[in-house]
Amino acid sequence: MKAGARRDKIRARARRAIQRERKRRQGERESYAFKWTRGGRGYGSRATTGRSYTRAESDSLAIHNIDPELAELFLEMRREFSYDMEPDYRAEAFAEWVEENQDDVQAWIIQRAEIDPAELVKSELAWARERDSAPVKVSRWEAERADAIPF
Repeated sequence: MKAGARRDKIRARARRAIQRERKRRQGERESYAFKWTRGGRGYGSRATTGRSYTRAESDSLAIHNIDPELAELFLEMRREFSYDMEPDYRAEAFAEWVEENQDDVQAWIIQRAEIDPAELVKSELAWARERDSAPVKVSRWEAERADAIPF
């Protein structure tokens, strides 16, 4: 056998090995993609992007993109915005709803602002008592430093 024939045989064997490896990897990719799409039962059947969120996760992620003053309103209306959407798109849909329904938003803000002053004072005093009665955690280093005499 000549060197050229041997080289061709080695190259052919290497090509077949590479093709087998490519087929194996393609199968892995396809099975992984199948798991995370609508075809895979139980994994990501709701999401088309490969990531399925629980309702709490979706709400939490959407709230990060919403004005903090309107976060409570979003939580009250969260079921109006489909959980099939990504959290960012739910936040965008809420922002569009706020723009379209300014009167409803203003009424909600006014309703939230109408609190009995006596009830507000009572809740503030309860919060202050709770804050003052909570044990204060001091690290060992802070305790040693507080006992030191500054010279």
